[in-house]
Amino acid sequence: ARRRETGPDWSAVPEPVGRAPVRRHRMRGESPALRAGV
Repeated sequence: ARRRETGPDWSAVPEPVGRAPVRRHRMRGESPALRAGV
């Protein structure tokens, strides 16, 4: 469940796959902006 760029992480998230891509970023950090900033 450490994958950020891959899909398997979606299964670990209790939300629909449609939102998972966005949710995982907010759960891991704060938002996609952090990834771009770092």
